[in-house]
Formats: sequence, C-alpha cells, structure tokens
Amino acid sequence: CKPHQRRTADMRSPGFYGSSSPAAPLSFGFPRSVELGFSMTSTHVGNANNIFYHRVREGGTISAIRIRVAVQSGNICVGVYRSSGSGISAIPTTRAATSGSVSCPATGDADVALTAGVTVYPGDFLAIQADNTTATFARIGGGVASGPTGLMAGLCYREAAAGLPLPATAGSVEASDLRFFVLVGV
Repeated sequence: CKPHQRRTADMRSPGFYGSSSPAAPLSFGFPRSVELGFSMTSTHVGNANNIFYHRVREGGTISAIRIRVAVQSGNICVGVYRSSGSGISAIPTTRAATSGSVSCPATGDADVALTAGVTVYPGDFLAIQADNTTATFARIGGGVASGPTGLMAGLCYREAAAGLPLPATAGSVEASDLRFFVLVGV
C-alpha cells in the first residue's frame, strides 16, 4: 500500500469521525486541528469575537492549547468542545474546557493554559476566539481565505459571538474554510 493510500484509509477510520476507538495507524498521540507540516500563513479571526472550531482526529489529555501568534493584540480565549453527530454532520456542542479570557500571548509559539486539564476525544473540537481583528494566528494554506463552504462541514466551523470568553454551549455555527487555524493540544 502506498503512503497516500494509507492516509486516505486512515482519515476514514472511525476515530476520525468521533468514536472512542483506538488511534489510527498514522497517529501521533496528541490532539491537533490540522496535520502538521502543511504550508502555513497567518490571519485574524475576521470580525471581533468570531469563534473558530476545528475538529481533531486524535485524543489525549491536555492542559493547554498551543497556538502560533503572528501579531499580538487584545485578549483571546481557547477551549475544547464535545461534538454531536458524525461524519460531515458533526458539530461542536458543549464546552469541556476553556482558558477563559486571557491576554494574547507575545509573537511566536505559545501554550495557552486551560483552567483545568481535560481529556480530548477523537472528533472533539478545539476552539479559538479573539476580541479584535489585529491579533493574527497561524493557519494552514496560503492565499486568501475563501469563505463559508460545505466542503468543511464536520471539520471547521465559525460562529459570530457577542464577546469573550467562549460560551458554555456552541451557538449557531456555519461550515467555513475562512480560517483553519493551527491549534495543538499539549
């Protein structure tokens, strides 16, 4: 089997779609929003207080979420959400952990501490929110973010929120490839 064929099979494993099944064959043992190694650029959250939810393939126990800050500004909040549904119908639901509203870290890689450790399960969502449009964070891909799309259903969602911190329950979300931020559970 060629590596790209295993990758395709791996992405279709039950763990990718939110079950508590064992980790996939190409697992790394930590929750993350994207496969590391993709081309990265940086961008802001669009409108102040927007929340971006990114589904994870792997689980693990974490106490912080690592982000890469390109421009420091204002306050941010990161968190973990449980999911409901499966496949492309999965959406974020109840918040399992949060950092609370904290000052945006300095430029570079930063571990934003959660208020308590949490077990992240395959299919859960990592979330990021900022109270301004000046702070920018690493995201995958280059070029211009394109907007809402059904292609990202089940993987990446955006929610327009009223303010920090992250809500106890996710509100009305739309599938979005506007910004696919790099979030890593540590």
